Amino acid sequence: MGTPEFSVKILEGILNDSYNIIGVITEPDKPVGRSQELVPTPVKKFALEKGLKVFQPEKKINVFEAVSELNPDLVVVAAYGKIITKETLEVPKYGCINFHGSLLPKLRGASPIQTAILEGAEKTGVTIMVMDENMDTGPILTTVEIPLDKKETTTTLRAKMLEYGLPLLLKTIPEYVDGELKPIVQNNDEVTYTKMIEKEDGRINFEKSAEEEERKLRAFNEWPGTFCFWDSKRIKFIEVDSSTNYESNTNIRIGEVFLDENKNLCVNFAKGFWIIEKLQIEGGKPMLAKDFLNGNKDFVDATLN
Repeated sequence: MGTPEFSVKILEGILNDSYNIIGVITEPDKPVGRSQELVPTPVKKFALEKGLKVFQPEKKINVFEAVSELNPDLVVVAAYGKIITKETLEVPKYGCINFHGSLLPKLRGASPIQTAILEGAEKTGVTIMVMDENMDTGPILTTVEIPLDKKETTTTLRAKMLEYGLPLLLKTIPEYVDGELKPIVQNNDEVTYTKMIEKEDGRINFEKSAEEEERKLRAFNEWPGTFCFWDSKRIKFIEVDSSTNYESNTNIRIGEVFLDENKNLCVNFAKGFWIIEKLQIEGGKPMLAKDFLNGNKDFVDATLN
């Protein structure tokens, strides 16, 4: 069970490891763009190319019906996107195992990759767990730690999840089925949670530190992006430098755009400032800061919000 491109890589890995995949469950096709044309999920597209049977249940009861029809020995779940009921989890002989992007019980929930970056974590990981009816609470089978660097984005960390986690999954499946692994109950004293990311979460808060908001930019690089407003125009920041050596200029307002002594385009925060390297104005294309200034000279000295 899975939906996005991330899930495709896991499906492909299992398929290449010579497992007998009797069916794939993914979310329904969704309308995209002005024409609202129905577009298949990445998992559906890949599965059909490989000649696999695809199910796209609309409701929880339809998920149960699909799994019951397939009657698999084991279900592997990776970023499916829907709640799976207890009755569905009980259909497969060996239950359902989940590929989760954190070291459980830390960072349960919908956005473990983004949250690890937002929190400035030095490490995270992948957990392969046996699913129960609650979100990410089932017993743990195996884990692997993943180091984060200081420029980690959601894109680069997701790639690391596959690099470290896919071999772990392929090793875990036979050991679990053969009874070599004993599931370990999670320690509820160590639980932390993540939340569903919303579009407004990407809005920059200049009252915070430049370092903290730069982590937001890296965490939300895919969606929803990191943005603010220049008068009524939406500005999206794509690449910035927020070295902790940069101290706020007390003579410049919070949120004010300025040029530093090297003519770099900057914006001030309550603590620290960003050197802006690439940005995008609403309706325009991503541009290097120097090119953006050529057509928007009044951007300097503006106060963003």
